[in-house]
Amino acid sequence: MRQLHAMKIDTLATNQNGSNSLHIAVKLGHIAVVTEVMKLKSFPIDAIKKNGVTAMGIAAYKGSVPMLQLLSEKSDLGFSNMQGVSPIYLAIKGDKIDAIRFLISKQVQIHLDRAERNENSPIFYAIRENHKPAIELFCDYKKDQLNYFTDTKGNNTIMYAAIHNNYEIVNYLSVRGLLLDVEDREGKSLLARTLMAEKYELAAKLLQRGANINYQNREGQTALVQLL
Repeated sequence: MRQLHAMKIDTLATNQNGSNSLHIAVKLGHIAVVTEVMKLKSFPIDAIKKNGVTAMGIAAYKGSVPMLQLLSEKSDLGFSNMQGVSPIYLAIKGDKIDAIRFLISKQVQIHLDRAERNENSPIFYAIRENHKPAIELFCDYKKDQLNYFTDTKGNNTIMYAAIHNNYEIVNYLSVRGLLLDVEDREGKSLLARTLMAEKYELAAKLLQRGANINYQNREGQTALVQLL
């Protein structure tokens, strides 16, 4: 690779997908080639393919922790494209738990504030995909902050799970101690939503875990009133 560069051969050339030599080497798992590319001072390590993915994202999707470790020497672990797709998002998509664990160890963001990226925050994507192993890691990583991570409509993590009808995750998050007396944009409390979904066993568990049956939303309504 260095010889090609020295001979002024275009090492930055891309194919029809916008993949350069680094993207392809990472995809194929050629660590030796990636190592040589990393030595080129002028090589754009964080170049983006046409689909908005970087070499780091490819490594995350493939689940190659050694490749992630190598790329992290120069690459931006926290990069996310305009849609909010980041390496940890791609690790979730690829169901690569070791890659997720590695990226968390580097303290990457799991919640994105900007409106155009918020929906693809790793925490929300994991909920939509029912990726419990990732959510377990996120609880270990940022449990207290999960109460305050919100979508663009103001729903926090556990309410987001309820709105997306993922009551398995609602149950898990309640076990992990997230706040239960919360409400959605319409004023429906978590307990009310759970009862409306006819998840009566879960509703009983929420009460056992600290949900207040007399909790009133911003309009002064309890779950019972909301059910009428």
